This record gives sequence, structure tokens and C-alpha cells, in this order.
Amino acid sequence: MPLLRAVRLFNALEAGTLTGAQLQALLVADPARVSELSVMFGMRGQARRMTASPTSFGALLGGTSALNALVTNTVFVREVEANPLAKGLLLANPTATAKLAAARAGLDPAAHATTASVLAAVFAAPSAAAVAGAISIESVFFELLRSAPQMAAVDASASLRSSVYGAPLAGGYFGVINTVGADKYAVVQAPKEAGEHAGVLWKTSQDDSANTANNDDGLVNANAQNNAAHPLFQWARGLGIGGYTDWAPPAYNVIQAIAAKLRSGVADSTPFKAGGAQAYEAVPYWSATQHPSTTTTAWYVDFSDGSVASTYKNGSYRARAVRRIKL
Repeated sequence: MPLLRAVRLFNALEAGTLTGAQLQALLVADPARVSELSVMFGMRGQARRMTASPTSFGALLGGTSALNALVTNTVFVREVEANPLAKGLLLANPTATAKLAAARAGLDPAAHATTASVLAAVFAAPSAAAVAGAISIESVFFELLRSAPQMAAVDASASLRSSVYGAPLAGGYFGVINTVGADKYAVVQAPKEAGEHAGVLWKTSQDDSANTANNDDGLVNANAQNNAAHPLFQWARGLGIGGYTDWAPPAYNVIQAIAAKLRSGVADSTPFKAGGAQAYEAVPYWSATQHPSTTTTAWYVDFSDGSVASTYKNGSYRARAVRRIKL
């Protein structure tokens, strides 16, 4: 009988005859129904059925009791993640996003309705697992990056640094925060397999390249000279990774910061560690920035020791693309 009641609830949600508010009222009046729904959430076929229907899934997102149950059900969450429409609906709902982040961080979703609340709870007694769980949701990751006190806590802890730096984000992996005046940008490193060049010329000749002196925004430099005479820029601007097309070589300050951060040990338990799938080779990598006075050359960073120098543009060095996102 309990399972039959849950099936009838699902049928009503799918038919649109039961709204999220009405479902919430039913679950508050009879808490046993929450357990019945949870059983249904754990049935792959029923979970797939609910996530395939915008009407029924939207209603489930409309009440906190159902939300608390579904975000802790791994079968149901797996089906949500496999369905772009359902995933989009969930992530467009701030309360649902917060509750999923709470569940992934090992917190009680019933106690959290905002991502700020989740992060505050995580950082009250931070652990690598809790931080990693919370920031597995992109919007929560960006909220963390915008928080100076919480990022200070990350930088002060080796285990937290390894949970944040190198974590998946927006088409690639988080690298560093690039600060330009009052503005801050998250720097996302492209996946090595799709966004690294094994050897490319900065330019086919050794003369000046106009408008390529920006030390922070490699995209500005690359867009200024996205042509056949500048193979580095043409390669990077032709990338489409993770649905994003704003990839460019890292500018002077950005590539230095990436190298310094990796040398600080933050990559020791990430895919960027030496020999890891995303690791930089111990060789020079091009920046996107022309030398300010010797305009026949451009800056590079040697990832074997973090040293910075400039060399003639028509030399061949490795390159890794990045993208910057304003915080």
C-alpha cells in the first residue's frame, strides 16, 4: 500500500494535477510519505521517468521535503546528472542547488537553503572531503572563489588547497585567481589532452606584434593577432573545449602565477602532480605576452624551475590554453 501511494503521487505529478506546493503540504501532513517517495527515488526506472518530465520534476523541486529526500538519493541524483534538462532545472533553482551542495558536502540538506549557508557550515570545521563535495557544483565553486576569508582558509591548509586548486571548473581545471586592480578573475586551465600544444611558434617572424603587451588578459593579446603569422594565437583561439570558445594562451602574470602555485605543492594530490594526467611538462611554456621593449621576443615560463625569460618569437615551445572568468 505505501508503494502504491507513492506511485499515485508520481502519476499525479506527471499529469500536472499535483503541484509542488500541494505535494509539500501532503508531505508535511503525513511525513511517512517522504519515506515512500524516497523508495521510489531509488528505483532507477521511476527516477528516470521523473527526471524526463519537466512537469513532474519541476513539481518535485517546488517543495523542501521532496528536495531534501531527492538530493540524498544517489540513484535519483545520477539520473538528474544524466539528463541535461533535469540538471538545468535543478541548477537554476537556488534552493535545490544549495541542498545538493549540502548533501555532497556531507551536511544535512534540510538545514540549508542557500549556498552561502553551505559554505559557512563547511568552513566552520573545514575538511578536504566537505570542500570538494560542495564545490563539485560550479556555482558553489565560484561563490567560494569570491570569498576572500574562505579562500584565505584554503590557502592556509595543504589539504584544502589540494581540494580546490586543480579541481574541475568551467570546461577545465581551476588554476589561480588573477587580480587586476579591484577585479578578480578565476583562471581555468584547459584539459591537457585537448588544450595543450606540444610545440608551436609564437610567431613566424621576429618582428613586433601590435597590441600584445597585456600582462593579464591573454585573450586580448590573442584576439589582436589571431592570424596565420601567429600560430600560437591561431591555435588557441580555434579551441572549443567544454562548450567554451574563449580559450587563449595565459598572459605574463597568469602563467607565472600558475607555475608558482604548482611549485608551492598544491598539486601534490591532484591530476597536476608530476606524472599526472594534467601535469605540465618540465619545459618552457609560452605566455601570450610580447616583451615590452624587446618586441622581437615574447615571455615564457620554464615549468622545470619556474624561471621566467623571453626568447625570439619564432621558436617552438609548448603551450597550455586558459580562460578567465570574472568573479
